[in-house]
Amino acid sequence: AFQQHALGTCMRVLSVATAVGLAAAQHPGPISEGNPPLVTSFCTLAGGCVPQQRSITVDANWRWYHGASGSNCYDGNSWDSALCPDPTTCIENCVLEGVSEAGYRSTYGISTADDSLTL
Repeated sequence: AFQQHALGTCMRVLSVATAVGLAAAQHPGPISEGNPPLVTSFCTLAGGCVPQQRSITVDANWRWYHGASGSNCYDGNSWDSALCPDPTTCIENCVLEGVSEAGYRSTYGISTADDSLTL
């Protein structure tokens, strides 16, 4: 009974979080995301280790958030008051840019090779 109650509560929280996210979602920029692949392992005592294909991503805090003209929506420690006078207008005016796989290497110094990650 506890597991069913906990699962029901988790599903309600997930549903609300999803609805809120859809109401105020960021628009993607024109650069496609190129998450570098990384092999990790999932290990258990019973089954040993099984490789799993995953990928790396950079937090949105490190990405370029810009307007259609290419001007920064956030620069230094403040929002551009013309593009972002309030959160709703900011979401309409600005896009959150993706990072290509080459950009992960050149901009952030991140590269992968099979199960190896270099930062």
